[in-house]
Amino acid sequence: VGTWHRCQRVAFQAGTLSAERLQQLQSANFDLTVRPTISWHDSFAAWVAEHGSGSKLSKRVATWVKTQHTAYQNRFMSKERIAMLQEAGFVFKRRTC
Repeated sequence: VGTWHRCQRVAFQAGTLSAERLQQLQSANFDLTVRPTISWHDSFAAWVAEHGSGSKLSKRVATWVKTQHTAYQNRFMSKERIAMLQEAGFVFKRRTC
């Protein structure tokens, strides 16, 4: 349903929504405002600003953080992504044997 909503908004903004569909959506009080997309970088920076970097993580966030660390440790992460994560407050440490 969320994808359908987004498609209707995008079609409206692009001017490709039929007059009939537009009338139907407006009569149903459908919000045609296109919402801005928030990047993972902005989302992570906002999360760190709100919760701090040392706070207890939810399971979902902890899984994402672990995935980032694994990608970094295995050198599967671009320098650009490393820089963006560090700028947002992410701390990386390389494992040493």
